[in-house]
Amino acid sequence: MMLGHAYGVVTTLDRAVPQIRDRLLIAGLAQRCAAVRGTGLGVLELEEDPERTVEAIVRTAREVVERDGAEVICLGCGGMAGLQDQVSAALGGVPVVDGVAAAVRFAESVVGLGLSTSKVRTFAPPRPKAIGGWPVSARPS
Repeated sequence: MMLGHAYGVVTTLDRAVPQIRDRLLIAGLAQRCAAVRGTGLGVLELEEDPERTVEAIVRTAREVVERDGAEVICLGCGGMAGLQDQVSAALGGVPVVDGVAAAVRFAESVVGLGLSTSKVRTFAPPRPKAIGGWPVSARPS
């Protein structure tokens, strides 16, 4: 969302689309998602014919850009990692995000900044509690 107003996700099979949409909704990212579309290729098919794979991704991404109004494409399958440059070039320079590389770089940035999750509320350690009805030998110390 930092690279354009609306983004689209290109994934493998159509059966993955509802799962991706659900995750975007849970993460609060659905509002600016123009579309989530499948290429029709299964994960294992991605490696069988690299040229066919790139063509299918480009064809689907072009639909997301031209029909749905996306300004950025996110590759929605780890099996598509490393194809972002080829897809972007075929789309005339539309930014294409490799989700695997982006996740790794994001994690590196968080660690490099010396940050970790907040322990104030959501990720706070559980409060001590009395455990009743357990045998003494099974109680945590």
